[in-house]
Amino acid sequence: MTNTKVWMWRFLSFVPFLLPVVMRYRVPQYHHVSLLWSVPLTFLYLYLSIPFFDHIAGRSRGNPDLASKPWIASGGEYVLLPQLLCLQVMVLKVVAFIWIVQGKFTTVDLVGTAFLCGQVLGSYGIYVAHELMHRPSRFDKALAEILLVTVMYPHFCIEHVVGHHKHVGTYRDPATARFNESLYRFVVRSVFGGAVSAWRIETERLRARGLPWLTMHNRMLRYSVEISLLNAAVYYFGGIWGSIAFLIHCAIAIFAFETINYVQHYGLQRKELAPGVFEPVSTRHSWDSSHRFSNLFLLNLGRHADHHRSPARPFQTLRLFREHEAPELPWGIVTMFVVAFVPPLWFRVMNPRALAWREKSVVPLTAAYSRLPTSNELDPDAALSALRRAYARGETRIGLTGLNHQTRRAILLSRYEMLFGFLIVPAIAITIVINNVWRPVWGLTFLFVACLVALAARRVLANYGSSEAVIPAALGSLHTWDLLWRTANVEIRFDDDPSKRCSSPADDWHRFVCRYLPYKESSPAIGWSEEPAG
Repeated sequence: MTNTKVWMWRFLSFVPFLLPVVMRYRVPQYHHVSLLWSVPLTFLYLYLSIPFFDHIAGRSRGNPDLASKPWIASGGEYVLLPQLLCLQVMVLKVVAFIWIVQGKFTTVDLVGTAFLCGQVLGSYGIYVAHELMHRPSRFDKALAEILLVTVMYPHFCIEHVVGHHKHVGTYRDPATARFNESLYRFVVRSVFGGAVSAWRIETERLRARGLPWLTMHNRMLRYSVEISLLNAAVYYFGGIWGSIAFLIHCAIAIFAFETINYVQHYGLQRKELAPGVFEPVSTRHSWDSSHRFSNLFLLNLGRHADHHRSPARPFQTLRLFREHEAPELPWGIVTMFVVAFVPPLWFRVMNPRALAWREKSVVPLTAAYSRLPTSNELDPDAALSALRRAYARGETRIGLTGLNHQTRRAILLSRYEMLFGFLIVPAIAITIVINNVWRPVWGLTFLFVACLVALAARRVLANYGSSEAVIPAALGSLHTWDLLWRTANVEIRFDDDPSKRCSSPADDWHRFVCRYLPYKESSPAIGWSEEPAG
């Protein structure tokens, strides 16, 4: 591949992750009409737009091909993106505060603006801080602390990294939602339990170093001082109304973030093997979400099982696992966020799923994703990547018979969802330009029409697409390849040796690929720890 093509692919791989930068380019504005209309309009704006875009962009179950695209793991643009988002959020928070202090707002306007800032800026700042705090750089950790101080939640730096990742899925973790626990009860328990846990973790750390809790090395004391100084500054410059707006902003941000915590771990429990001894953390203890828009918008937060399995993995390299290895939410993260607001509806949707996965606990997981440096094994993603490249070069042939219409449609739809999902980023950018040049109604009209055209086009292409396109489309992700392998008659063979054959569904394609292709394809070198957490 030439340098020009490499840089083109590198640019196209990175562009979708610029979505939050494009969408969050100004302070969220609240236009007061009346109390009767303001609340439902705010709700529609916040909680229905992202689920709509999730539906338009579809699911993305493919994992990064680090063997052929190593820049995804090591590219400086991915290092800079969370730092850029941190700067963007901080600047917008300052602008919003100045705007609120200098503006003449009614009480409803002030509350509405603070609410929007808490949801759009405050909670998103916590998501960015979550990515930064897991990085080894002290500069990134400092940025995470600054973001969390602005929502009065800096103890999350301690409790999440040291407490949550160790105790997730157990009664010791305040951030794991218990079975049949409502969102509102969980938020109260998690907020206060997290603060208590952070104090305990910090005092134990100091005690191990032979230091008392009352010392300048106590991070919790430092956080308390920082929060006090920030509140004093807000009151000095903004008065009582500035302080009220700041507190609303913090409360909404914390509630929104804890709702995501609730969604991602609800009802998934590690079994207690002995008093105080639990089964290891696995991919079965976090709910995944494969919806493209939410994951681009939230820095792959939906790929949560891999984050808990390997906390040091950067956001752009997080993987989705196979259907039997990790649970998946029925809808996107933000859609489930809305469902969680209504506990009876949430229990009806999630309780059967949670019970089914709790029954699967302690069953030994396949070693497919284990790191085995002394063997000739490839993890499933690397094996599929090797097969895809060998097929593209003509070194292997894949025969296909017995393909039913439903499977063909599902596989082709996944391919066209990927294409049209990528186009949603420039579509939103064009909408913003139209809104700023002409009236907002024209930008919204363009976006609505573009989304309808994309929906219609991908459905037509999936229904009437060529069967010859099924194999390249299926090789795009483990999900689609496994679907094809289960439901159709697939044969993999090498032209240079007719004895090298593998047929579905009886044979194991992964073992076949690991046996023959690794001699031609090297396994991707990964520069971070692959050892499971906990």
